[in-house]
Amino acid sequence: MKRTPVKISVIMPAYNAALTIRAAIRSVLRQKGPSFELLIADDASTDSTWGCIQKFRQDPRIRSFRFRRNRGVAAASNYLISEARGKYLSSCDADDMLLPGNLRRLAHVLDTSPSCGVAYADSLIVSSSRTRRMVSRSAIETFWELLGGRFTNGGTLIRRSLVKRIGGYRTQFVFLEDCDLFVRLSEITKFYYVKGKPLYCQRKTKGSLSDQSQRKLRQVSRIILRDALKRRYGYQAQW
Repeated sequence: MKRTPVKISVIMPAYNAALTIRAAIRSVLRQKGPSFELLIADDASTDSTWGCIQKFRQDPRIRSFRFRRNRGVAAASNYLISEARGKYLSSCDADDMLLPGNLRRLAHVLDTSPSCGVAYADSLIVSSSRTRRMVSRSAIETFWELLGGRFTNGGTLIRRSLVKRIGGYRTQFVFLEDCDLFVRLSEITKFYYVKGKPLYCQRKTKGSLSDQSQRKLRQVSRIILRDALKRRYGYQAQW
């Protein structure tokens, strides 16, 4: 059977996300506009995540994969990217949501701006105590600006060819693998900020990868920065 062409591949790695993944999946399926597929990887969950995914198995836009051993977010994402068929890549974490208009508005940017490789917008950050709007940097001129933390992997649209060109996510990072990916993308392409309403909702829960201690974040950030300095300037920082 000939597969229907798709413009966007949305990837969703999931681990023990039974409480949130159904809302995440529905947020993708409700997107209007460009043709898309949703690729989901159950990264050896020990809860009912796989059963939640299977409730959507009749939808032809979804392809799901189940791993016997836990690979981690970066490796699971790379696997999904290798299976992707879309010209563009989007990511939606299993505990987050794409907000209405995400794929349509960001795809328009990449369709009409050939020199731009990454399109992004503001996000909503939801925690148990409050909801706040994370305003992204309106212009990313250098990779230094990506280290400030005001940028989300989820809900951002990227040309798949560029992700493949830089080798995808680096699997040595347990977290901040997205920051590392975007630092490397900034070395080869331009980023475009879409003004207006937020297009992604990020849940911040205790114990999630986004809820890491500042000490751990600083340690990984130093590695990302050290590697970027070596790639760009041949400087080997000693820290």
